[in-house]
Amino acid sequence: MVIRKCLLMVFVAMTLPVLCDFVSAQAENDLDVALKQYFQDRKTHYVAYFKDLNGDGLQDAIVYLSGNEDCTDAGCKLLVLQGEKSGFKFVSETHFVIAPIKLSPEQNQSWRNLVVNTKKIGSVVLKFNGREYTYDSTLVSQPDAGELQESNIIINPK
Repeated sequence: MVIRKCLLMVFVAMTLPVLCDFVSAQAENDLDVALKQYFQDRKTHYVAYFKDLNGDGLQDAIVYLSGNEDCTDAGCKLLVLQGEKSGFKFVSETHFVIAPIKLSPEQNQSWRNLVVNTKKIGSVVLKFNGREYTYDSTLVSQPDAGELQESNIIINPK
């Protein structure tokens, strides 16, 4: 089963909210399992986007959390999970992120950059450092004008 252009906002452990171009039902299930483990069955609001970020041919997941426990007045958490042949593995958690989330055409360490907003700085670029994306979005640089203009919105919950 393949889902095309979908957006659902609900709770972890109930139904998977997804924003995507194409994603299999198995990928949705696998992400649901990974997030249940990550949250230890705690419920939260989130939006997920599936995209191969590292060129390995497998869909990775970008997950924007918007539950009360995951947000402060400075922003919310953004998770990145790497798709595997069977399931997802946690890559990084970035704090103080404000939507929209954009996917950059630029790469670092073979992973696509993510452009996010912060309360203090405005747009910043999250780059993969070989292990993870940065933990604190307020400690990274702003994208150059070209990267900002060429980045596409992938998550923009309203």
